[in-house]
Amino acid sequence: MDGQNMGIWEIILFVISLIIMVVGMAGIIVPIIPSIPLIWIGAFLYALFTHFEKITWMILLIFALLTIFSIVLENLGNVYGAKRFGATKWGIIGSIIGTGVGFYMGGPISLRLLAERVTRGH
Repeated sequence: MDGQNMGIWEIILFVISLIIMVVGMAGIIVPIIPSIPLIWIGAFLYALFTHFEKITWMILLIFALLTIFSIVLENLGNVYGAKRFGATKWGIIGSIIGTGVGFYMGGPISLRLLAERVTRGH
């Protein structure tokens, strides 16, 4: 995908993947944004848009493994920190369950609430 032969759609898709990666980078500072998964999604979209010429499947797989490793390590760090500062066993179990449920259900629930709010005109 060089600059001279890019059509408007290629440019739009490139910009979208770049924006996703930049938002992911912002998530490193802003805790509510899932930083590393967003960076991976941006890299995946870029690889997809370039037909895996710039980012190969192997590199994408390495990125995916590093993403999973960082998420697991972050959650283990949270558990360690909770134990260190006196959280109970059930509190830690609840936080692990809440993280999993929030990861899978937070997006759809948030989108539903946002849609309801927009349709009501608030």
